[in-house]
Amino acid sequence: MINEIHRVLRPDGQAIIMVYNTYSWLLALSKIMKVELEHEDAPVIRTYSIKEFKQMLRPFASVKIVPERFPVPSRLHHGLKATLYNKLFVGLFNSLPRAWVRPLGWHLMAFATKS
Repeated sequence: MINEIHRVLRPDGQAIIMVYNTYSWLLALSKIMKVELEHEDAPVIRTYSIKEFKQMLRPFASVKIVPERFPVPSRLHHGLKATLYNKLFVGLFNSLPRAWVRPLGWHLMAFATKS
């Protein structure tokens, strides 16, 4: 699919592509807390590391990858797990230096430019 995006993009055009991060806080927390992710019932869900994503985007002249989607309080879940998440985890995560947690975003956003 990346090759097709590159092929149809005009010269100097920019593609914005998002994949899920293998090493994200959300994936780790869902496994620890035994809570399913919102789209786990999708027929295909793949995750990629930043290194794998960069490798996929080799056809592009320049690539900037920005991890996104950091913890915010949840209104979706209730009970003890939700309370622990909302009161403890979100606050603790957001108190850490951004440089430490930036690579752990659930979404990896790529801004890729064709030469």
